[in-house]
Amino acid sequence: MEAGTNRHQPMRRPLVALAAAMVAGAWAAGRISAPAWTGLLAAFVLAAAAVAARHLVEGQIRFLFYMLAFLALGWSAGRNAAPVKKRTGGLVEKPQAGVLEARALGGNDWLQDGFRLEVEALAFGPPGRLGPARARRLLVRVFDGDRKHCPVVLPGDVLLLDGRLSPLRGYRNPGGFDRRAFLLHRGISGEFRVRDCQRILIRRPAPLSVKSVTESLRQDAARMFLSSGGKRAGGLVAAMTLGLRGLVSPEDSRLFSSAGMAHLLAVSGLHVGMIALGGFLALSWLLLRFTPLARRHRTSRIAAAIMIPACIFYALLAGAGYPAVRAATVASAFLLAHALGRRTDALNLLALAAMVVVAIWPNSIYSPSFQLSFTAALGLVLLVPGASRLLRAPVGATGELPLRSRLHRRLVQAACVTVVAWAVTAPLGLYHFNQLSLAGPLVNLVAVPLAAWLVVPLGLAAVVLLAAWPAAAAAVASAASGTAGWLLGVAEISKALPALWLPSPPAITVAGIYLAVLLALGPGRRRRLVAAAIAVCAMAAWPV
Repeated sequence: MEAGTNRHQPMRRPLVALAAAMVAGAWAAGRISAPAWTGLLAAFVLAAAAVAARHLVEGQIRFLFYMLAFLALGWSAGRNAAPVKKRTGGLVEKPQAGVLEARALGGNDWLQDGFRLEVEALAFGPPGRLGPARARRLLVRVFDGDRKHCPVVLPGDVLLLDGRLSPLRGYRNPGGFDRRAFLLHRGISGEFRVRDCQRILIRRPAPLSVKSVTESLRQDAARMFLSSGGKRAGGLVAAMTLGLRGLVSPEDSRLFSSAGMAHLLAVSGLHVGMIALGGFLALSWLLLRFTPLARRHRTSRIAAAIMIPACIFYALLAGAGYPAVRAATVASAFLLAHALGRRTDALNLLALAAMVVVAIWPNSIYSPSFQLSFTAALGLVLLVPGASRLLRAPVGATGELPLRSRLHRRLVQAACVTVVAWAVTAPLGLYHFNQLSLAGPLVNLVAVPLAAWLVVPLGLAAVVLLAAWPAAAAAVASAASGTAGWLLGVAEISKALPALWLPSPPAITVAGIYLAVLLALGPGRRRRLVAAAIAVCAMAAWPV
């Protein structure tokens, strides 16, 4: 009887294994060539076999079939988004001046000296003699530091641009970030450079859609931040609130990176979590005031259901980058579970987010943003509870504790989050950027609360007020820019603190370090000895 019970016992975290299989499939797509439809067919056959064999084979074997099905799905998605080859229209091989007709795939990604934009090329050629475009997806770069004459481009707009079509150029730093390879993995086959904004014409505006509405609001909010706080502080608020990181100057980007504060410039769990938690608490409080509704239903479940589309809307408003989509997926799944009265598991939620991101952007697994975002989140889930317990500040309810004890526990937990996030992302930071800020944990103890409690809440409040009360929104945006100035001051002070510039470790060193950490988390002295041996061998492969 006991054996039969164990045989049908469900896995505790099945989504973790399925997400790992899907990521492995997306990675294998760049190394195994075959039509993408074969992956879909294999996934269907494997899933059907697992369902058909429900009463014939053990649960572990059927789950192996499901893992292979997700491996095939990841491979198929990766093949559909494979780097540019001849079948996708081919690479741009030589520079050529002309007029480009294209459909915008997103909105203006503002920079200090203009903006960039991803487009789908429709036609290209000399003026008046446009022919079919050979390249399908291009990165448009517009140079105009004044930006007064630059149009607001919305997703779906059909544009006419006068400029120069050029091949992709990569950065030539040995062992550094390969820009050309990164753009190829995103399906971009060339660049189109425009001298100024007067050489751009919106030929046909985009039809009304959720994406165009959110992008229009995003551009209006960006202009409000820049006019209220100036290029430096206003651009910082726009980056932290709307995901427009290009508005941060290269000097400030390097300043934040050397201080270990670069993660604050990306819209991630901090921002989406504030939207989800703040909206959930406010709605729960308001719904409780409606006595007939509160008597018949659990208002917290209704509030959770309402906040799901709000989280998705904010992810779109922030540009729908990898960290924003990951955070919105986790928050939405958590809210959905609460609305249905179900229990949640942090690792399963994170695995679900990984599957959503890989399904939408299979090639994102090669992006530093994807790798750093999920590594930091996984480290926080696995390590922060144990570290907090060691410091006698366990994660959990604190309602019965006195105020002083609650404050002490929260401060210790915040310090654990900061140190763990810095430590688990350090190998990847060295691998991609050859840089490690030794002062990162200390600086972030000040910078993270400043961003979480002042800059981001004020920025989000200004965006919410923009449509209904523009004058109040401008005042709040000005306050957000003022607090962003304090954040810049913290980054300036960190210049005096040490930082390391080291050669990039090989991939086997990074993988070995993370494998050693995962093994060390398990029980048993022998496992920890194996983890230590793997870590030593991994470090020996790094020619420092």
